[in-house]
Amino acid sequence: MVVYIHPRANADNASETILQSTQKLQAISPDAPVLILGDFNHCSLQKTIRDFDQYVKCPTRLNKTLDLCYGSIKGAYKAIPLPPLGGADHNCIQLIPSYCTALQRGKTITKRVKVWTDESILSLQGCYECTDWEMFKESCSNIDMLSVVMSPFCEDNVIPEKTVKVYPNSKPWVTKALKALLYRKRQAFRAGNLLELENLKKEVKHEIARAKRSYKENLEDQLGNNNLGSAWDSMKTIIGTKEIRNSKLVLDGFTCDRKLAQTLNEFYLRFDTPTFKDAILEQKNYLKDSAPAPFDLHAVVDTFRHSKVKKSPGPDNIGARLLTLCAEQLGPIFYYIFKLSLSQQRVPKMWKNSTIVPVAKISRPKVLNDLRPIALTSLVMKCFEKLMKRVLLIKTENLLNPQQFAYRARRGVEDATATLLNLTLKHLEGSNTHAKLLFVDFSSAFNTIQPHILVDKLLRNFNLDFSLVGWILDLLTDKTQRVRVNGVLSEEIQSSKGHHKVVSCPLFFTSYTLMTVAASTQTDIF
Repeated sequence: MVVYIHPRANADNASETILQSTQKLQAISPDAPVLILGDFNHCSLQKTIRDFDQYVKCPTRLNKTLDLCYGSIKGAYKAIPLPPLGGADHNCIQLIPSYCTALQRGKTITKRVKVWTDESILSLQGCYECTDWEMFKESCSNIDMLSVVMSPFCEDNVIPEKTVKVYPNSKPWVTKALKALLYRKRQAFRAGNLLELENLKKEVKHEIARAKRSYKENLEDQLGNNNLGSAWDSMKTIIGTKEIRNSKLVLDGFTCDRKLAQTLNEFYLRFDTPTFKDAILEQKNYLKDSAPAPFDLHAVVDTFRHSKVKKSPGPDNIGARLLTLCAEQLGPIFYYIFKLSLSQQRVPKMWKNSTIVPVAKISRPKVLNDLRPIALTSLVMKCFEKLMKRVLLIKTENLLNPQQFAYRARRGVEDATATLLNLTLKHLEGSNTHAKLLFVDFSSAFNTIQPHILVDKLLRNFNLDFSLVGWILDLLTDKTQRVRVNGVLSEEIQSSKGHHKVVSCPLFFTSYTLMTVAASTQTDIF
């Protein structure tokens, strides 16, 4: 709607006329945007049309703002003054849309990625097969040196890398074949080859349909493979709510990333007092024993093969893809290290290191507790812990509380809810009865485990081998961690807490609280 109001016109009558015309337009098309612009002189619509936004904030004639533009979309335009046309006494106003495309809003990410081709994988496997592992065994004086030798050196030298750019508007279904066709289409257009251009248009159309169909089938497969994590990620992708966060982590009161990282490192270890070093040292001396490994080489190789490729590597930089593709080649040497670790009751220091990456629990964190610690630990150690967890489950399964539902296979929230409801209703069937339910939440429960108390309970309640308990004690003590904030690392801190980084920690906590019994026979503990 274009408006001109004479300087001597009645402002109230003009505003009423504009309001009536606007209401007619909105009645015809309620969802359509409405713009009212022109020379308003002394008239204003701020009180008449309150739900419209006025975009022009700069002077339009000398130091006065006479030319206005009202719109039904808040903040849709930004006004920039320009010189007047010809001999006009009013400035030109350029209205620039505030909306910008996804390509303009985001930043292009340039990164180096490894190209895992069939040829490079075969070369990497051959490299490990030709390695003389006996030489490393003889040259390394202790298990710490041997674990450091196992680095991704061969992977870095054999697997080629390339630089890729990730644009903000990149579509996940775009394939390499589609990109190649689009490139050929641009080349044909520049060369003026109309016949080839028409053929390529058809090929691009079919390739887009094929790529979208393949991507759709992949998402549907993830929804139906009984993996809740993959299903949830796929659902967020389908409905368009999954976003990649590349924003910088900022917390009020911290202007330096290193200071924030160091403060977070100390905050995450706030449960580390007292240390009970004397009691732990006494237990280590008492538990000195050796026993054969409770698993074989085949179990090690099988665990490596089932590593999740998307898992981030730990401080040793050994990735899950390397373990998956070279499981048979790396299995023997790691099996030797695992056996050595169990016989010596000592976990390599490299495998007890961790890098903590804080992730915001809310969109704008305000305090340290709004940042959840995500621990990056050695993937080799995770596989080792999975092997040991199976052994522990076999030895402790029959001794655990039958009403323990968390962290146990083939048990879930539905089972706990159904059992609790059944017990409650069964109790209420009697006369003059009532039920009280108390739900207790332990804050950072895993971090409150004291290793020396856990060892006593494992020996007393489960009668485990000394060698196994001694290995668990070394696993839970003298760990080191650093916090990474915006690419900046804090100083290392050694601790015997922070057990949330341990794969078997849920099982340890269950064993830790096993003797928590009810004082009355009419009380049940879940």
